[in-house]
Amino acid sequence: MTYATQQSLTDRFGEAEIEQLSDRDIPPLGMINQAVVTQALTDAANTIDGYLAGRYTLPLNNPPPLLELFCCDIARYRLMTRPTDEARARYQDALNWLGKVAAGTIELGGASQDAPPVAGGPTGISQRRVFDARSLREWNHPRGWGLGGRE
Repeated sequence: MTYATQQSLTDRFGEAEIEQLSDRDIPPLGMINQAVVTQALTDAANTIDGYLAGRYTLPLNNPPPLLELFCCDIARYRLMTRPTDEARARYQDALNWLGKVAAGTIELGGASQDAPPVAGGPTGISQRRVFDARSLREWNHPRGWGLGGRE
């Protein structure tokens, strides 16, 4: 699944920049190379999916708009042979945010309905165990020091 299109990439960074980054012909053709841009966007989407695969069912039914931004940032960075500091910072911001989503620190807004239960995580049933004399009555420690039926 792609999260961004060539149009969204040119809308964000300008047609002249995307042409300069993608036109790798010698001599240059003076136009955006669609195959190069498509490959960069596909690679960016695969990077995003790599972070999301452990927490979400892919493809996402309702990807949040922020993924389009990050897909464009990653694709632009990958199109550059010598990334600028600004492009590198945007790329790192995207990867840091995706890392937080992958770790469960933040939720992927708009796609939470796609999230499967995480192993060891909540499954929709909440059960709280109360530890009191009654619930510990049958518990005996291997060394013999538990309540063992006494209160």
